[in-house]
Amino acid sequence: MQVSTNGGRISLNLTPSVRLSNTARISCALHSAQIWYTIPNISAEIGNNTLRFTVGVTEYNLVFEKGLYSVESINSAINDFVINNGLINNLFVLDPDVSTSKISLKINDVGVTVFFSDVTSVGQILGFNADVGPSVTAGLIYESPNIATLNSLTAILVEFSQCISYFESKGGSQILASIVPNVGVGSLINYEPSNLIECPMITPHIDKITVSLLNEGSGQVIDTNGEFFSLVILLYEDTE
Repeated sequence: MQVSTNGGRISLNLTPSVRLSNTARISCALHSAQIWYTIPNISAEIGNNTLRFTVGVTEYNLVFEKGLYSVESINSAINDFVINNGLINNLFVLDPDVSTSKISLKINDVGVTVFFSDVTSVGQILGFNADVGPSVTAGLIYESPNIATLNSLTAILVEFSQCISYFESKGGSQILASIVPNVGVGSLINYEPSNLIECPMITPHIDKITVSLLNEGSGQVIDTNGEFFSLVILLYEDTE
């Protein structure tokens, strides 16, 4: 068995191989799935895990650990960093606006510049793409010009190498199912559709299978953050 570095793709050689009828109608369906909703939104792999800022002439560089962050947890990580570096408590305060999906940044000191234009800046998911500051007075509030995208995962696509998909509009020709997260962050997604969707299979002779979890928005293989996932895929052989 081969597993991708980020855990979201598994390939398996079948011994013995599966041999279905050459004359039957063959299809497959996702019966159920269990996936932990811990998929990171900040990481070095995504390229949005840094925050560089200056206070006066002194530069500071924060590197976030890989994880699934809320605005609150980003605030906490930043505040821990600034306190550990001898700066004032709550130097930065991020506040989400539910009505606009934008983020406001309050800077509680003077002479502070935040370099959100950095290629790997966390500002990408906070809606900031340009530098902020230097602050001329303490307590200045800056609003993000763009919508925050902390919860950019709208659905998890299950890609199965042996299927011919009915979900091509979702991002590929081998998509077996689309799973919309319906639980809170850190919880287990239990997927068991009331009506199974059968997809035709490519071949009745199966020597190897590959299953991938994809981000519907980006089409990229999902980082499982070290957690397991399980899928039950049914194969059908209709000889009538």
